[in-house]
Amino acid sequence: MKTAHSIWEVTEDGLPFEGVSFSGKPSMLFEINEDTDDGTFPTVQRWKKHVTKLDENGTPFFLNRLTRKKDKTRIDAYGVTIHRENEWSYEATIEFKEPITVVMGRVGDLPVTATVSKIKGEFGHDYFFKSSGRQHDLANGFEIWFTPKEYLG
Repeated sequence: MKTAHSIWEVTEDGLPFEGVSFSGKPSMLFEINEDTDDGTFPTVQRWKKHVTKLDENGTPFFLNRLTRKKDKTRIDAYGVTIHRENEWSYEATIEFKEPITVVMGRVGDLPVTATVSKIKGEFGHDYFFKSSGRQHDLANGFEIWFTPKEYLG
């Protein structure tokens, strides 16, 4: 059975979700940003400002940028709705438009699956460095991860 660990493979391709380790816990990849992305960060200075704000304000800074609405507690992005208690909360509930299949574990090589429409968990981020990056003072990229704590019907 082919599985996926990224939000776009789960929502767009319909693959079952099976987390990969982020901080020692099975997690879902939400976003990857690099300073080499064409047009996203046209100058090193804009990248530096973006990464500095992410470092100072944490993952909620990235989540708040996903919407232009004043209410940052309900965000529609990546084919899901993200519900948070307040705009600076790391904890969230992700609601899928259609129920998804989640690999809960394995018995031998056979996956044990469940169908869920919501996942409660916590967002986090991690930096990475590449030799092809445009600068060397800061990380050349970052990943946004969602670590499930509870699967809801």
